[in-house]
Amino acid sequence: MGRRDHRKAVLFSCPRPCCPGCARWKLPTGGTVMTEPLRYDLREMVLRLAHQIRNPLATIKSGIQLVQHLQPEGGEVQEYLDAALVEVERINRTIADMQRVIRLESATAVSALVAGIVEEATGRCADSAHAAGITFVSRGRPDLKVFADRSQLVDAVAELIHNAVEFSPQGSTVVVSWEGGAAHRVRIGVTDACGGIPSAAAQRIFNPFHSTSTRGTGLGLNIVQRICELGGGRLEWGNLDDGSGCRFTIVMPGV
Repeated sequence: MGRRDHRKAVLFSCPRPCCPGCARWKLPTGGTVMTEPLRYDLREMVLRLAHQIRNPLATIKSGIQLVQHLQPEGGEVQEYLDAALVEVERINRTIADMQRVIRLESATAVSALVAGIVEEATGRCADSAHAAGITFVSRGRPDLKVFADRSQLVDAVAELIHNAVEFSPQGSTVVVSWEGGAAHRVRIGVTDACGGIPSAAAQRIFNPFHSTSTRGTGLGLNIVQRICELGGGRLEWGNLDDGSGCRFTIVMPGV
């Protein structure tokens, strides 16, 4: 999706044979930005395409599960079927993340209690945390409020918690804390026990489709970062001094 640029622009027709008549705004420097109608059309196309892909995926998933039921336990066939189901779920998550990206610009900021946002976000990750034997610790002012799109901020916090659960060892603790900061800002932090992020990997953690997880889409942290930036905030991170884990912090406007 093109970036907004408020410099003087002129309309031209895209010369590529693959899209004759494609209208874009051409900047004097040679860069291009999409017009609003094109941005709208692209959003609609992605959302409809996601719907069209998900329907047959549901059928494929049901078919795989049926064959699994008919196959004897264990064996090479079951391994292939398990791998196929994992890939189907990965495609589903990628589609869901792409839909989230498309809808980011339709955010509506409201005043919301941070405690309620954290409670909902941790609730989404409760099952996976329980399965991994991971305990949540939440602490912060119960009356602290943030000015943000509540639904998107819940998504962002839940994504950070999900990552913390996935990369922390079994039986460890994930801490979610929040506080009022300088310049009327609210800080929501998620601290894990992942052992820290190596410097080589740290340079790419926000790159779209980069993931060190076998089940991840590589869009999660990029989406969290965009939610923060579009809401007038930022996403910070750092390894803990003792090397036991890392902490991601969402910084957003307070109320």
